[in-house]
Parts: sequence; structure tokens; C-alpha cells
Amino acid sequence: MRTPLPALSLSLLLALAASPAQAATQYIRLSWDSDPATAAVLGFSPSGTSTNPYALYGTSTDESAWVRANPDAQRTFASSLTSHFLRLKNLSPDTAYYFRVCDDAGCGQRYWFKTAAASAKDQTFVAGGDSRTNTANRQQGNRLVAKVRPEFVLFGGDLTANNTASEMSAWLADWALSFSSDTINGLAYQRVYPIVPTVGNHEDYNQQFVCTVFGVDADGNGQCSNRDTYNAFSLGGGQLRIYTLNTELALSGYEADWAAQNQWLSTDLAGASGVSWRLAQYHKPMFPRTTTKPAIQDSSFTWIQDFYDHKLNLAVESDSHLVKYTYPVQPSGQDYIKATAGTVYLGEGAWGAPRRTADRVSPWIADQDSFDHFNVLQLSGSKLLVRTLRFDGEASTGALSRDERAANPLALPTGMSLWIPANVGEAYSLERDAQGRTTVSAGSGGGTGTITVAASADVTVGSQGRRTDTTSLAADGSDAGEALRGLVYFPLAGKLPAGAVITGAKLRFKVSNYSKGSYGYYAATSAWTETGATWAQAATGALWLQHTPSSKTTYTLSLSASVLSQLQSWAEGTGNFGLVIKDEGTSDGLAITSSETSTAPALVIDYSL
Repeated sequence: MRTPLPALSLSLLLALAASPAQAATQYIRLSWDSDPATAAVLGFSPSGTSTNPYALYGTSTDESAWVRANPDAQRTFASSLTSHFLRLKNLSPDTAYYFRVCDDAGCGQRYWFKTAAASAKDQTFVAGGDSRTNTANRQQGNRLVAKVRPEFVLFGGDLTANNTASEMSAWLADWALSFSSDTINGLAYQRVYPIVPTVGNHEDYNQQFVCTVFGVDADGNGQCSNRDTYNAFSLGGGQLRIYTLNTELALSGYEADWAAQNQWLSTDLAGASGVSWRLAQYHKPMFPRTTTKPAIQDSSFTWIQDFYDHKLNLAVESDSHLVKYTYPVQPSGQDYIKATAGTVYLGEGAWGAPRRTADRVSPWIADQDSFDHFNVLQLSGSKLLVRTLRFDGEASTGALSRDERAANPLALPTGMSLWIPANVGEAYSLERDAQGRTTVSAGSGGGTGTITVAASADVTVGSQGRRTDTTSLAADGSDAGEALRGLVYFPLAGKLPAGAVITGAKLRFKVSNYSKGSYGYYAATSAWTETGATWAQAATGALWLQHTPSSKTTYTLSLSASVLSQLQSWAEGTGNFGLVIKDEGTSDGLAITSSETSTAPALVIDYSL
């Protein structure tokens, strides 16, 4: 029987009620490094002067029943980012916990998190990595976490470019965008999602950030060391065991730590016979999909035989800033070979880092591409479902509510922009064979789905020879005596799974300069390029729709059935010359944000199989 949470003293309650002051604390985060059904690490940092910080927490919103917990550790990262950590223990499985961070000045806002279940259950979680450079894209991904409401987040390293205190502070401030806003019993709360961090090569000189920034203490000795950079824990009573590994130990010269990690991994994998699914996350991919990286990464390749022998089901890799799905594979010399049953590899990290081209070809690849994303993984009965969520569809993605997530652990937001990889479809449905290795489910990827295809090219052309390719796409009946039209191209071919039928579509664009006049959106009639487009190539074909863009906002406009047939042809690789935007007799100019921005024009397409 668990010990009841002690009630707060009357004097403490009176102090809380009497003081409107807020605690001088910031950068709330929660991490997992041991049994997530009964433990979690709460971290936060002072904002200015914070005296005697602590947390209050409990299993209801009745704060009179909350318990006080003082920090177990104070750690400093890169000489200036101070963090306090509270290791919360003896928690109840599959339970919501509510908390506030306080100090002598008062208490901050209300948060809540949920512990993992102690037995097998359906659940949704997220895996991705590499957020180091493009802040706006990183923030997009964080906001999508809040919309998806996962159980937890696996993060594959390279949080920042240089692993400095200022960069990490900015990263932690951005991480707050991943929290979901809730009203519970009339009070405003934010849901915090546990993170499981990984060391990347941009953290190689200070690999212990997982301990000093996130409170990870893998060996439980209360000290930060390289041993804290790799660990494993199980969820759901053995439903899933997650391994976080460090590819950088050998690459950074920590040979003894590298050898110790490899021995630990081999022993733990061999001893995990009672676990259903085994998943690993680490930074450097074994076989990067870009020719700008080595053909083989010796550090991660070290694990290939252990992964196969001990039936690792799924590995999530990062570092290359692109996306891939492999078929189930097994090792063959210095390579993989496609297998009926083996290990599936996902990757390779693009949560805001500069994307690279996926240009290395292998027969064991189901598909590969390059765009900002994270993977949405779901344990659904005996299956593990994998989807890849594109960041460019953030604006069209709905947000799950707290009640929707509670009612359905497999619910997904509406309007998600999902990758539709060739040979897979919307969802990669994985199962386990009799030996426990990964196989692909029959009919993987069927059903219905929605994809968002952002414009890959656009240009403004003028009747007097103007051609401009900037962050703004324009149309105008008379701009200094010259008419302007916008050309937009959507690369739709190959984006839908084989046999998909388009059942609905919308055109989405962001207006940066509104107009009181009407504009038409027409199919273009001839091929063009951004560097060579002419006024003649902006001739108009079939009318898609007419619209008056009367405010600076994002419009999402439904397309008619006649347009759907044209889009179906485009998806099948024929007749796609893009779209022409022209005025309908107005000289009140229009501008929309172009493909050079994060709010490029896009087609949102529904389909069935």
C-alpha cells in the first residue's frame, strides 16, 4: 500500500493564498530515466533570484492535499545555466499528477503530467531529433507535440548547434511550446510531456548535459558522469523496452566508457527475454542516406549484430536531417539485406536542423525523403504503427483536447500532414513473428488519409517582363503599369500511395498583403521554371476558384469535384504545370507568402484506398 500524500500545513496554505507573487523560476521540464510508471525527474531553473525553490504536487487539483518536495540536486550546465531537480518517486502508475514550482516569493503556474501504465496498453508517443539551427521550424515541431498529446517524447540529440548555455536556455524556452493548455476544474493547467534525451555530435564536448540539463541519472548514484548518457527502461509491464544509446563516446575518445556501454547493451538485450517490443534511439545512423555523410558509421554499426541476435524491433536514428523507413533488415557483411523479419530503422532527424538530400540508394529502403518532421508511434494491440508528421502542415493540424486523448489513446489530430512513403502508405504497420523479430503487417497502410503538399516552386511574372522570386508571391492588375501574376507548383506526383483516390482537397495560402478585389486561381497550361518563367507561361487554363483575400490571414479554401479529377492526374504524374494566380479586373494588389518561407502555399488532400 502506498503512503498517502501528507496535507500541507495551514501556515503554508495561508502563505500561498495571501501572496500574489510568482516564483522566480522558469524552464519547466520533465524527464524519464527509470521506471516511468512510478518515477519522474522534474527540472526547472531560477529566473533571477529564487530563494528556497521547491515543488508542490498531488493527484488532484485540490492543492490542500498536495505534498511539498525539495530539490534533490542543483546542477550547472556550461558554467551559467543552473537547474534544480526533484526526483519524484513512489508515484502511482497511469495517473495524472498536478504540480506547481514555488519559492519564498510564491508559486508559479499550474502544470500536470501523467505516469506510464504498469501493464500493457495502447498508447501514442513521438520520436525525432536534430533541432539545432532553424528556430522557427523547431518551434513548429514543438507546437505539434502539444497538438498530438503523446505519452512521451524520444529526442535523438543535437538539440543546439554549439551546446552553449544561451542556446540551451533558448531551447528550453521553446520546449514550453510543446505543453498543451487545459482547463481543469476551472483552473488553467499546462500538460508537460516527459522527454528522453540523447547525446548528439553537437553535444560531444559536454555529453553530460543529459544529467546537468535534464536530470538523467542512469546509474542512480547522484552524480553526473558519462554513464548517464545511456540507459534503458521498460513500460507497460514489459510491453516496450526503450534503449537510449550514445554513439559519441567512441568518437570523442571515451574508449573505456564506450566499451562499458557496449557490454551493458549486449547484456541487457540478452536479458530482456520477457519484453514484447524493443526500441533503441541513438544519434549517428548506421548507414546514412545522404552522400554528405560516410557510407557507414563505425560507432553505431558496432551494435548491428546484437540488434539482430537479440531481436531489437525498431531503431530511431538521427544526425543526417532527412527521413527514411527501411524494410525489416538483417546484417550481411558491411551492409543490410532485406528480410522477412528483422529490425526496422527510422530516421534520420530533422526537427529544425538544416535538411540534407536523401541521395544514397539501397535496396532495403522502403522510401526516403527530406523535410522537417518527427515520427508518431503507436502501440495498438499487437501492432506498432509508425507515421511521420510533416511540420509544414502545422497550420492545418487540429489539436486534441484532454478529453479526446483520455477517451482514445490512439486518437490523432485532424488535418495532419503525413508523409506517404512509397511501398508503405500513411501508416507503417509492424508486427512480431514467433521469434519476436519485426515483420510488416499484411495490408500495411490501407484505409483513408490526408496529406499536405507544400509548393516547391513559385515566381511572380509581369506583362512587361518582370520576374521576381522572393519570399512574397504577387498578383496585380496594374502594378506601375505592369500586370502581375503568380505561378505556383505543387510536386504531387508520387505523394499518394498506389491506388489512392483523391476524395477532397483544399488550397491553403497565407496573405501578406490583402486586397478588396477578386482573384482567380487557375491551372497553368505550360511548363515553367523559377529562373526562366515568362508572362506567356502564366496563361490560364481551367478555373479552380475565385476569392477575395480581404485580410492578412491564412485561407484554406475547398476545391470542387472538377478540380479533384485534375489533381488525380497530377498525382499520377501527368498534366501538372502548377497554378496561376491572377486578378479578376482589380488593380488592388495581392501578395502571399511563398515557398521560400515556412508558410508556403499548400494543397491539403484527402484520399481513400
